[in-house]
Amino acid sequence: TCPVTATNIIDVIDTGINLTIVKTFDPDVVPQGTLQSFIITVSNAGPSDAVDVSVTDTVHDSLDVDSAVVTSGSGDCSASDGQEVDCTVQIPAGESVTITVDYISAPFLSEDSPNGTLSGNDFRFVFVNGSVLEGSTNG
Repeated sequence: TCPVTATNIIDVIDTGINLTIVKTFDPDVVPQGTLQSFIITVSNAGPSDAVDVSVTDTVHDSLDVDSAVVTSGSGDCSASDGQEVDCTVQIPAGESVTITVDYISAPFLSEDSPNGTLSGNDFRFVFVNGSVLEGSTNG
């Protein structure tokens, strides 16, 4: 009889991801009531692929989000709702994903708003401390 010996070699790979995220508004000052976009770019420097990465952003309430879509790379933003951008993306090592968010800047006041009217020009000022003053030139 021969002795039976077995050797199992298991390579343990140190997985890691190195993510960076950049949010870009261009232009960074926009007129009230205009349709604009901002870009969220998530990059993975590796060394491993980043799978099912959750990218969320609560958008300032002076912006009315129209849509959020992955425009470069792989992912899904269908969970986005209201002022919440909510995407799940796949980012291979050394690559990036781009999310484009379309919004209306400081949307016009509705006639149901305490300061809204059926005529005149709506205005909205957002101060540095985050306070908002809104109204209408009608009356």
